[in-house]
Amino acid sequence: MTRPSHQQGPFTLMLEAAGAIPIAFPLLEIQPNANPSAATTQLQAAKQADSVIFVSPNAVQFAHNLQPLPWPRSTRTRIAAIGTATANALHDLGECVDVMPSQDASSSEGLLALSAFRAVAGKHISIVCGDRGRQALAHTLIDRGASVTQVEVYRSRTPEYDSKQQFVIFGEKKPQVICITSNQGILNLVRIMDDRFKSQVTALPLIVNSGRCSKLARELGFSGTITVAHQPGDQGQLEGIQRWLATSNFNQSE
Repeated sequence: MTRPSHQQGPFTLMLEAAGAIPIAFPLLEIQPNANPSAATTQLQAAKQADSVIFVSPNAVQFAHNLQPLPWPRSTRTRIAAIGTATANALHDLGECVDVMPSQDASSSEGLLALSAFRAVAGKHISIVCGDRGRQALAHTLIDRGASVTQVEVYRSRTPEYDSKQQFVIFGEKKPQVICITSNQGILNLVRIMDDRFKSQVTALPLIVNSGRCSKLARELGFSGTITVAHQPGDQGQLEGIQRWLATSNFNQSE
């Protein structure tokens, strides 16, 4: 499991209930914005925007920490979620979601394909994100004539693992499949990987959340089976593992 530590609890329980042995290996650290007062000011202004786009559950939670949801907002302001997991995080905090792509199109591209974001000339749009935000989303909206503000409510950092820690994971515990839910996770895995384990890790099967993740993994040299989850979130990852098991030569006695 490669998610940030604070997001692993529910998935750990799901895996254990299914008979799996989870191995925690977070590839992202999520921290609050280093300038919370500036982010708070931007969030206050976002309540008057034409659209506010939340790009992840982390964006929802860290925005909520600065400006508690649900928000009193302008009647013209629409709240958009990039996918199901983000929409669920908003709903859990009592916020209404006005726009989101279908479950099988949860991505920046899926959101941009919706009619709500095709004709945006002259519109003011706030994107609530991290410091490694989805630049393509902002750039496309700007190209379509919108005024875009990216509100960075959290920071993503790459954890550091020394060779001894990596040996515990890959030399002793020896995972047989890796679940990765973001492109950044794949990039970080490659960045921190000890040369002793590179060939082992890049040959492991992957469960990823999107075709973009699969494409990036191949470009970075991953040669094992890559299974793309049919839906985002914990259930999609679990279903992806089950599909991989059903079609692989995995030996449970290994």
